[in-house]
Amino acid sequence: MTKSIIDKIIATQKEVTSILNSNEKNFSSEKSMVFEFAWRFYKKHYKHIKNIDFETSLFDSFSDGTFLDLFLEFKDNGETYKIGLEFKFPIKKKNNTGNTEGRQKIINDIKRVTWLVEKNKIDLGVFICFTNERTYINEGNYSKAQNFRVHQNKEYKKGEELPSNEQYKEKVICLNDIKFTWSGITQHKDKFVLERAFADLDPILIYKNDSMTS
Repeated sequence: MTKSIIDKIIATQKEVTSILNSNEKNFSSEKSMVFEFAWRFYKKHYKHIKNIDFETSLFDSFSDGTFLDLFLEFKDNGETYKIGLEFKFPIKKKNNTGNTEGRQKIINDIKRVTWLVEKNKIDLGVFICFTNERTYINEGNYSKAQNFRVHQNKEYKKGEELPSNEQYKEKVICLNDIKFTWSGITQHKDKFVLERAFADLDPILIYKNDSMTS
């Protein structure tokens, strides 16, 4: 996997972040945000895209279903790379989204793309997340799903097993070091607060080390 593809994905994620925080568009759902990302990525790089598809079934079975949010086949330097992207968009409207379930779904999406990379079904797994709820950014004292942590600076190390439970039962080992780094936040006393409408997570990238080039 070439670094140039990763740079293109990160650049598109930053574009979507800018749109979210500019009030230029109002995204009512996760699906609309996925389409925005796909449209912007395709518009800039369509000459390199061999295939782009939504809700692609790459799993025989897995917690939260068998469909991947976005699948790309990208041609670069004579090679075609398969890229799988999962997205989460927990947004507060009238009520909070449900942090307990949201944290579990975030970790499970990372497990899903990790599993696909490990099984050689994709070359690069990407997890992208935006939220307007600071409960995801801060480390809380949880009574449920205590090991599912996604707060600022939380790390899962290569070789470590990602959290699982009865609901999200698959055992998946980290292929890379993972760190949750949220942008658009600032620390106030002992808590992080949002400094703009939406915080965005630096894309979490999953790949096999021997497939990366500088």
